[in-house]
Amino acid sequence: MKQLLFIFIIVSLNLYGQKARKVGYNVKVVEEYTVENYKLPDSILFFSGGKGEIEYNYRLFFKKLKKKMNKVVKYVDSEFDDNIDFSQSIKSFEDIDYDSLNFKQRYVCVFSLGDVEKNKSKLNIEEGKSRSMLTWNYSFYMMLLDTDNDRVLIKRKFKVTSSELIYKNNSSLLKAIKNELNPE
Repeated sequence: MKQLLFIFIIVSLNLYGQKARKVGYNVKVVEEYTVENYKLPDSILFFSGGKGEIEYNYRLFFKKLKKKMNKVVKYVDSEFDDNIDFSQSIKSFEDIDYDSLNFKQRYVCVFSLGDVEKNKSKLNIEEGKSRSMLTWNYSFYMMLLDTDNDRVLIKRKFKVTSSELIYKNNSSLLKAIKNELNPE
């Protein structure tokens, strides 16, 4: 009986450790790493790259994120490089190539999309009437890097469901990022 109870506890702990942690409406953290003794830096550069219409979305997103982070960080800046192609087919943090980038700032928070899926679902508004609604399901990768010491301070993989890709008004994702960078 004791062995059965012991096995049940071990299996329960393993399953619990693999669960996603909900951090906002339609936003979950599914993978995370934080270096020991992490402390929010005084200045951060938000960075991403890509091609096409995603640049506009990132720029608006960065503007909102900077506004939120200015309350807890002394200096916040952002940069989007359209010469760097962070593919939307990223499956893990290892797929993000940030080693070749030369940053002038010490602390850089790199963002990237992955596992992008577009879904159309029908909503029944009234009897006999329906409307299609487009939703995006994607992974949003965040890494806070210390470029002077060449190490990763924080890694977070968010699973997001939203009406737009990197939507600037996705307040749940913005709040989740702020809270993950500043856990106090």
